Amino acid sequence: MERVTALADDVSFTLRRAGHVLGASFVRFDSPGLSVTFTGDLGRSDDAILKEPAVPLATDYLVCESTYGDRTHPRVDTERELMQWLPSAIERGGVTVIPAFAVGRAQALLLHIARLKRRGELADVPDLPRQSDGDRSDQDLCTAPRALRR
Repeated sequence: MERVTALADDVSFTLRRAGHVLGASFVRFDSPGLSVTFTGDLGRSDDAILKEPAVPLATDYLVCESTYGDRTHPRVDTERELMQWLPSAIERGGVTVIPAFAVGRAQALLLHIARLKRRGELADVPDLPRQSDGDRSDQDLCTAPRALRR
C-alpha cells in the first residue's frame, strides 16, 4: 500500500513496490510543478516469489538503475531446466553447485526445487546449504505475506 508523506509544506514523497527484494521500494518526490522518481534496483515481472514491481506514475524526471538496462531477459522455465540435469546428479550421489549470487535468486531456486519435490518429480534432495543473508531473508518473507505471489 502506498501513501503520500509530506516532507515540508510543498514537498512530499511516495514509495512504490520495486519487487527487487522484500521491502524494496522506489521513490517519487513531488513539489508544485515538479516530480522526480528514483528507481534503484527493480525486480522482474516473472519473479517466483515476490510480486512484480509497481508501474511508476508519470514523472518529470526519471532516474533509473540500469545494470541490465541494455538487455531483455529471456523467459526461462526454471523447473524444466533443473529437471534436465539435477535428477542424474542426485542419482549418482554427486555434489551440485549452483551459483546464486543474490539472495532473491537463491530463494527462488530453493522454491523451485521444493515444488519439484512436492509434485514427486524430484527425489528427496539432501539438505541444501544456505548463506546467512538468505536465512534471514527467508524469515523476513514469512512475516510479509502481502508481498508474495499467491
